[in-house]
Amino acid sequence: MSADWRVMWHPEGKALIPDTSEPSHTWLNQYIHPDDRQSVMERIDRAIRNKSVFELEQRVVRADGSPGRVFSRAIPVFDEHGEIAEWIGTATEVKST
Repeated sequence: MSADWRVMWHPEGKALIPDTSEPSHTWLNQYIHPDDRQSVMERIDRAIRNKSVFELEQRVVRADGSPGRVFSRAIPVFDEHGEIAEWIGTATEVKST
């Protein structure tokens, strides 16, 4: 992710979300369930403000259009001035039992 989370680079969806080699500027609307977008953005804003790890379980829109759940975790990568340069993260599918 870009430092401000506006751009997601090269998501590898592993059949959960669509793979793409192109940066996504619409990832929030494309991948995150509409009812969870606000809470995702609030958690992102907090992580950026605190320069801290982002962790959240949220609903997603799967590659086939069906709903799914993931646990997302991203860590900030800092530049030489201590500012966030980018985020590296993963999303792990949460299966219901």
